[in-house]
Amino acid sequence: MCGPTTLFSLSTSVYFLDILAITLKHTHCPLQVFQYDGRKSASGRHILLEEFKVGHGCRVLLASRGTGGEGLNIQCANVLLRCGPWWKASWDIQA
Repeated sequence: MCGPTTLFSLSTSVYFLDILAITLKHTHCPLQVFQYDGRKSASGRHILLEEFKVGHGCRVLLASRGTGGEGLNIQCANVLLRCGPWWKASWDIQA
């Protein structure tokens, strides 16, 4: 997955995203991983989004559904990955 790919991953579990972040950082082609969840302040999330948008190379934005599920505009990502054990069709429509 090395190249100019930007991935946006959305999950309901921040702990699942933590595991995913560790995995992505330790692959044969390490990725820049940005974690967007409620553990960051609103201003910290804003800064993180700006860093994700202007970044170079492969990068991944991991967002919890609670903070990234509504009103988040990520046009710079070219891949959307929904992951986690819970799923609702309305969440896919919204994404």
